[in-house]
Amino acid sequence: MGRPSNSIMLRYPRNNDGQRGPIKCPKCGIPMHTHKYERDKEVNVDECYNCGGFFLDSGELTDIRNNYMSDAEVQAYADKIINSVPEYAQAMKDLDAQKKRLESIQKLTKFLTVDYWRKKF
Repeated sequence: MGRPSNSIMLRYPRNNDGQRGPIKCPKCGIPMHTHKYERDKEVNVDECYNCGGFFLDSGELTDIRNNYMSDAEVQAYADKIINSVPEYAQAMKDLDAQKKRLESIQKLTKFLTVDYWRKKF
């Protein structure tokens, strides 16, 4: 069977206004649960808990794809946000100082370990 025409696909266009009732699953007729898409709250993804189907309205998949951030973009955005917090920079400096202090202590106390003396004899 061929692909349905646009008139059939768009027969029930939906506004994202929250005033509509639950939409029934086109496969099994059970009311579906609506999820707001994480990065674009204007996109609703309808899920049927009965048959496991996911349904999108016309154009919503395109909206999701257009607003999708690659892993590199997500990492760059997270780094920008984290580095804008002044306490983070100070915490990183403190951590570096603690690492240097730990290395110094380990060098000074390495003779106290059993492994050190096993290697000597």
